[in-house]
Amino acid sequence: MKCKDFEERIYLYSELSEAERQSLEAHIKNCAACAQLFQDFTSIQQHIAKVAAIKPEPANHAQLTSNIMQAIGRQQKQTSVWFNSSVLKYAMVAASLTLIVLFGIEQMEPYELKKQIPVAHTVVLESTSISKTFLNRKQKSETKPSLYACVKSGSCDNVFIKNFVKKSF
Repeated sequence: MKCKDFEERIYLYSELSEAERQSLEAHIKNCAACAQLFQDFTSIQQHIAKVAAIKPEPANHAQLTSNIMQAIGRQQKQTSVWFNSSVLKYAMVAASLTLIVLFGIEQMEPYELKKQIPVAHTVVLESTSISKTFLNRKQKSETKPSLYACVKSGSCDNVFIKNFVKKSF
């Protein structure tokens, strides 16, 4: 194994199995750089354990508690004045009513547009005229050109086909 692999094991020393620890300790005996890293790491771990054991205590418990309670009281007074204001209540009511009116207007617009532009009726009428034309041809059993030939030549009398020919050619 390379030193880089052993460096990773040094950081995970407490989680290694017994065989892995023995392998690491054998390498540390032969490699000065890894031995120094292991020594530094263990000393840092010991310092962290010492610092973690120290419990901080404030100099004056009563003064700290009093300061915190006063700050909470001031904060509650500031927020209660803001929420108890009648101006704020009326402003919120006005904003709510404005949003309701705007929502109503928005919901009415699509209905009015449908009245103005009857797109569905146009499509149905044109498809109806096509089907009527073909039914008339079948009943008369006339030998007229196919739809493709009719569109290609432009000699058909159907309104839909004439519009199609104008747009595409």
